[in-house]
Amino acid sequence: MAWIEPFGWSPYPWIALASLCFGVAVRALLPIPRLRSRHRRREERFALTGGGTRRRRTVRARAIAAGLFLLSFVLIFATLALLIPGPDRFFDPDLVRFAAGVAALGFVATLAPLLLGVPLVLIAVPAIALFSAYTATWQPLGDPELAVVSVARLRVVAANAGRLTVEAAPGAVPTAAGWEDLLVPAFELPGDALAVTVDTLLPHPAWLVAGLRPSVRLTNIAGYRFDATEGSFTPTADHAIPTTIRTTVGARIDSLLREGSIPGVRTAAVRGTPRRVGLLTEYRARFAPPAPPVLVD
Repeated sequence: MAWIEPFGWSPYPWIALASLCFGVAVRALLPIPRLRSRHRRREERFALTGGGTRRRRTVRARAIAAGLFLLSFVLIFATLALLIPGPDRFFDPDLVRFAAGVAALGFVATLAPLLLGVPLVLIAVPAIALFSAYTATWQPLGDPELAVVSVARLRVVAANAGRLTVEAAPGAVPTAAGWEDLLVPAFELPGDALAVTVDTLLPHPAWLVAGLRPSVRLTNIAGYRFDATEGSFTPTADHAIPTTIRTTVGARIDSLLREGSIPGVRTAAVRGTPRRVGLLTEYRARFAPPAPPVLVD
């Protein structure tokens, strides 16, 4: 699933687990009664007639708290050692605020499991499923600081009277892959050069926990005409590449992202550098943010 991949390169999912364990451990250690109904409290008082039972519950709570504290610290130190590059990033304000918020959430959810814990789970699980399904229509970018992805494969199958007949196929396939699975049927563009446009989805790392990951998708292929005298390219026409979003919910998320209505998530359209293309030569649209995508053969 989409939300599992960031565990390999981002500290945020691991810090979320550690902070959640820490918040639950603090709640298990503190003698704060859980929020229950009057009937439930009466039943528990009736059951706890002996001091031994109460002591056993206290010992069990302390053992659970100790185990969760240990797990929390192990996760924190492992994350600091493996996924945070250098001491200057250890106390990143965003990461500290995120950890404090998740710990508070874990504490509050276990303070009132039925009143707050269950509703939070019922909200979180569908949200993760929706965002994971939505980003599945994009190509994962991985760590944006290190990513180099092949967005698409292009080739010109015919060139006649200043017009190019272009085929476009998915880029995330082996080099020796065929051309049966096209993104769109072959189309024509005037000119002798091509460039691609991609949409980028760059959420704040805290969104990784909800399944919203850095992604990219091809949205447009443009034709250009090269002027040998001036050494410049002149745009001629564009051909849009439709997205694979087919659900109402996915379309709604897409609309909210384009409007900037989801805080902490940046989207942008990046136009690539045009390049003259040859007949039947395969080109890959390679994207390494923040540089624009380029066609390489």
